[in-house]
Amino acid sequence: MVRGVGEAISLPALEERNLRIDLDIPGLPEGSRGAIVNAGFMFSKDGPGVNEPPPKLGAHTAEVLSSLGFDEQEQREITAP
Repeated sequence: MVRGVGEAISLPALEERNLRIDLDIPGLPEGSRGAIVNAGFMFSKDGPGVNEPPPKLGAHTAEVLSSLGFDEQEQREITAP
């Protein structure tokens, strides 16, 4: 079965296995929280996790394009609306 993101993140098994992490994500309506899927493994004393929400769309675009060798002019051309 192929599930959408909303349906997949709502599966009871994720919460039972501590695989879902609820986060406050800037930009969501007041009082709303988002959820992400945690790593699929646990350590003996605790597990992996996150303290920050995921980056906003485009937050690392310049960094990635620079690492691929694009200069600033080429980056503007690529990212122009």
